[in-house]
Amino acid sequence: MIVHEKLEELAPILLYKFVCHPTSFSRTVENLFYVSFLVSDNKVKLERGEGSEWIIHVNEQHEDETKDNRGQKHQQIFRMTMSFWREQVSKHDIRTPLIPIN
Repeated sequence: MIVHEKLEELAPILLYKFVCHPTSFSRTVENLFYVSFLVSDNKVKLERGEGSEWIIHVNEQHEDETKDNRGQKHQQIFRMTMSFWREQVSKHDIRTPLIPIN
Protein backbone atom coordinates (compact mmCIF):
# COMPACT_ATOMS: atom_id res chain seq x y z
CA MET A 1 0.00 0.00 0.00
CA ILE A 2 1.38 3.39 -1.00
CA VAL A 3 0.28 5.11 2.22
CA HIS A 4 2.05 2.56 4.42
CA GLU A 5 5.22 2.78 2.34
CA LYS A 6 5.19 6.57 2.65
CA LEU A 7 4.71 6.28 6.40
CA GLU A 8 7.64 3.90 6.67
CA GLU A 9 9.69 6.63 5.01
CA LEU A 10 8.39 9.61 7.05
CA ALA A 11 7.16 8.36 10.45
CA PRO A 12 6.96 9.48 13.12
CA ILE A 13 4.95 12.35 11.68
CA LEU A 14 2.06 14.56 12.76
CA LEU A 15 -1.26 13.04 11.67
CA TYR A 16 -2.73 16.16 10.10
CA LYS A 17 0.53 17.13 8.42
CA PHE A 18 0.54 13.70 6.80
CA VAL A 19 -3.10 13.39 5.76
CA CYS A 20 -3.94 16.97 4.74
CA HIS A 21 -3.93 17.62 1.03
CA PRO A 22 -3.30 21.35 0.49
CA THR A 23 -5.95 21.85 -2.20
CA SER A 24 -8.46 19.03 -1.69
CA PHE A 25 -10.68 18.59 1.33
CA SER A 26 -12.14 15.36 -0.06
CA ARG A 27 -8.67 13.91 -0.63
CA THR A 28 -7.82 14.76 2.97
CA VAL A 29 -10.86 12.85 4.23
CA GLU A 30 -9.89 9.92 2.01
CA ASN A 31 -6.36 10.01 3.45
CA LEU A 32 -7.79 9.85 6.97
CA PHE A 33 -9.62 6.67 5.98
CA TYR A 34 -6.38 5.15 4.64
CA VAL A 35 -4.63 5.83 7.93
CA SER A 36 -7.58 4.48 9.92
CA PHE A 37 -7.37 1.17 8.05
CA LEU A 38 -3.64 0.97 8.78
CA VAL A 39 -4.41 1.52 12.47
CA SER A 40 -7.11 -1.15 12.33
CA ASP A 41 -4.64 -3.57 10.72
CA ASN A 42 -2.13 -2.73 13.48
CA LYS A 43 0.44 -1.50 10.95
CA VAL A 44 0.61 1.97 12.47
CA LYS A 45 -0.32 3.47 15.81
CA LEU A 46 -1.33 6.94 16.92
CA GLU A 47 0.02 8.59 20.05
CA ARG A 48 -0.46 12.02 21.56
CA GLY A 49 2.62 14.17 21.25
CA GLU A 50 3.54 17.47 22.83
CA GLY A 51 0.79 20.03 22.47
CA SER A 52 -1.79 17.23 22.18
CA GLU A 53 -1.07 16.69 18.47
CA TRP A 54 -1.57 13.14 17.18
CA ILE A 55 1.59 11.49 15.86
CA ILE A 56 1.65 8.47 13.53
CA HIS A 57 4.22 5.77 14.28
CA VAL A 58 4.88 2.70 12.17
CA ASN A 59 4.36 -0.48 14.17
CA GLU A 60 7.71 -2.25 14.07
CA GLN A 61 6.33 -5.60 15.26
CA HIS A 62 6.09 -8.51 12.88
CA GLU A 63 2.64 -9.61 11.67
CA ASP A 64 2.64 -12.70 13.93
CA GLU A 65 3.34 -10.57 17.01
CA THR A 66 0.55 -8.09 16.27
CA LYS A 67 -2.19 -10.70 15.79
CA ASP A 68 -2.29 -11.25 19.55
CA ASN A 69 -3.07 -7.56 20.12
CA ARG A 70 -5.91 -7.25 17.61
CA GLY A 71 -8.55 -7.89 20.25
CA GLN A 72 -7.63 -4.61 21.95
CA LYS A 73 -9.64 -2.10 19.93
CA HIS A 74 -9.75 1.56 20.80
CA GLN A 75 -11.76 4.07 18.83
CA GLN A 76 -11.06 7.74 18.34
CA ILE A 77 -13.08 10.27 16.39
CA PHE A 78 -11.11 12.84 14.45
CA ARG A 79 -12.63 16.12 13.49
CA MET A 80 -12.35 17.12 9.86
CA THR A 81 -14.42 20.07 8.74
CA MET A 82 -13.50 22.37 5.89
CA SER A 83 -12.52 25.13 8.31
CA PHE A 84 -10.41 22.74 10.43
CA TRP A 85 -8.77 21.42 7.25
CA ARG A 86 -7.88 24.96 6.13
CA GLU A 87 -6.54 25.69 9.60
CA GLN A 88 -4.29 22.60 9.54
CA VAL A 89 -3.01 23.34 6.03
CA SER A 90 -2.08 26.84 7.16
CA LYS A 91 -0.71 25.78 10.57
CA HIS A 92 1.60 23.16 9.06
CA ASP A 93 2.36 25.24 5.94
CA ILE A 94 1.35 22.34 3.69
CA ARG A 95 2.13 23.20 0.07
CA THR A 96 2.41 19.75 -1.46
CA PRO A 97 0.63 16.55 -0.41
CA LEU A 98 2.71 13.92 1.35
CA ILE A 99 0.48 11.07 0.15
CA PRO A 100 0.81 10.61 -3.60
CA ILE A 101 -2.31 10.18 -5.69
CA ASN A 102 -2.61 6.62 -7.00
